[in-house]
Amino acid sequence: MIKTQNNEIEVLDPKMQGEDAEAKNGTLVKKFGKKRNTGSGMKRSTRFEKIYLGIIFFLMYLPVAVVIIFSFNESKLPVRLTGFSLQWYEKLFADSAMMEALVNSLILGVASCVVSAVIGTLGAVGLSRIHWKTKGALEYISILPLMIPEIILGMVLMAFFYMLNLPSECLPC
Repeated sequence: MIKTQNNEIEVLDPKMQGEDAEAKNGTLVKKFGKKRNTGSGMKRSTRFEKIYLGIIFFLMYLPVAVVIIFSFNESKLPVRLTGFSLQWYEKLFADSAMMEALVNSLILGVASCVVSAVIGTLGAVGLSRIHWKTKGALEYISILPLMIPEIILGMVLMAFFYMLNLPSECLPC
């Protein structure tokens, strides 16, 4: 049995003997020293790993930063910066069709997040409580959309809808 007391790890064993053992209330106790906090059990990252991660994040966010910077460009072409201007944002917010599309996108995004969170939570709770033989297959099917690239999924869905003999007017293309 392991007992933690005063930040020390102690093993209580009535059969234990040795120089590190001492008696407490008729039970021999062996002390192993101070308990070390190792955190989450993960190894420490090296300097190389930190530099590599920094380069990856820099390369991931560099295109986003360039787009944001060039969105304030005065020129129509994003070839070189000619000056700071808010004219493109003025035109964007003055266009009622763009504002309607923005509102529709926000409504659709919030609704899809709420529905996905509810379905995902119900699915996770359901999968954690069932003990069927097919539980492994259900877990695999639930992560399948993450593992299949979108282009292959699109091709499979196109073939599936073609097999259903849907008229071409029903397809979103």
